[in-house]
Amino acid sequence: MKKNYQLYIQAALWIVYAFLLTVIINKTFSLSDSIIKSGTLIMIQISLFYYNSQRLFPALLSTKKTWKYLLNLLVILALLFIFFTWFERQFLPEIVEEMAPNKLNRLQERAMRGGPPRRQLLNALILFDFLSLLIVLILSSAYSAASMSRKKEQLESQKSVENLSSEMKFLKSQINPHFLFNALNNIYSLTLTGSAEASDMILKLSEMLRYILYECNDSYVSIEREWNYIQNFIDFQQLKSKDKLNLELSFTNDNPGAMISPMIFIPFIENAFKHSNIENKSGWIRIALNNKPGEIIFQVDNSVSLEKKNQDNTGGIGLDNVKRRLELVYNEQADLIINDSKVSFGILLRIKKTN
Repeated sequence: MKKNYQLYIQAALWIVYAFLLTVIINKTFSLSDSIIKSGTLIMIQISLFYYNSQRLFPALLSTKKTWKYLLNLLVILALLFIFFTWFERQFLPEIVEEMAPNKLNRLQERAMRGGPPRRQLLNALILFDFLSLLIVLILSSAYSAASMSRKKEQLESQKSVENLSSEMKFLKSQINPHFLFNALNNIYSLTLTGSAEASDMILKLSEMLRYILYECNDSYVSIEREWNYIQNFIDFQQLKSKDKLNLELSFTNDNPGAMISPMIFIPFIENAFKHSNIENKSGWIRIALNNKPGEIIFQVDNSVSLEKKNQDNTGGIGLDNVKRRLELVYNEQADLIINDSKVSFGILLRIKKTN
C-alpha cells in the first residue's frame, strides 16, 4: 500500500512537470509543437530517470566502478545527442515559420554578430534538452541514493528487531532447571508421606509451567499473573524447610491490569534464595512489589551468608540475564539500583509506565 502511494505521488509530480514544461515552451512555440516537444522530452527524461535510479546508480554504489558508470552515461548521452539533433532539425523549419516577426528579427540581428540564425536556434534547443537531462540525472542519482539508504536502514532495523526478538526468547527460556527438579522431588516426598498438600502443589506446578510455556511467549503479561507465579515459586521454596521461612512478602496493587515483561522479577528472587541461607534461622528475605499508576517499584533484600559470599559472586548469570532484558525491553524507562554489603544484598527496580 505504501509503495503504491509513492507511485501515485511520483506520477502526479511528472504530470505537473509535463504541464509546466508545455506552458513554458508554448510561450515561444505553437501549442501543437509544444505538446510534441514536451511530450517527447518528458518520455526520455522519465526513461533516463528510472533507468539511472534503478539500474546504473545502484550498480555504481554496489560495485564502486565509477569508470563503468561514466562509460554507460557517455554512451547514453551520445545516443541522445544524435536523437535530439535529428529531432530538433525536423521541427526547426516549422518553428522558424511560427515564430513572431519581432522575435525572428532579433534572432537575425544577433546572427549577424555570430553565425546563421538557424544554427543558433538549433544549438539553443539542443542545449536546453541536454541541460534538462543533466538535471534529471542529478535528481535521479539523489533519489536512488536516498532510496537505497532508506532500504538499508529498514533492513538493519528489521534485522535488529529479529535479533532482539531471538535474544529475548533465549533470555526468557533460561529457567533454572534446579527449581523444576526440586519441585518434583518435593512433590514426590509429599506423595510418599500421604500429605494432602501434594495435590495442591501439583496444581501449582502445572499452573507455573503453563504460565512459562504459553503466557510468557507474549511480550507483556498482567502484573497479577506475574505476582501469582512469584507466590507459587515461594510456596515451593517453603517446602524445602520444615520451619516457616523468615520471609516477608507484600504486593500493593493500585493500578490493576498493568502489564509487565514476563519473568522479569523472578531472577532477583531466585538470587535472594540462593544467597540468603534462609533455610537457617539467621537468614531472611524481604520482597515488596508496589504497582502505582505511574510506575512499578520492585524491591528485594536478603541476608548474605559470608560462607556463600566467598564461594561465588552475588548476582551471577541470573542478574546479568535480567539486566540485559531490562535494557532490551525498557531501555531508559527502567532504573535498577543494587546495594551490596558484607551482610546483605538488595535491589530496587523502578519501571516507569508509558503509553
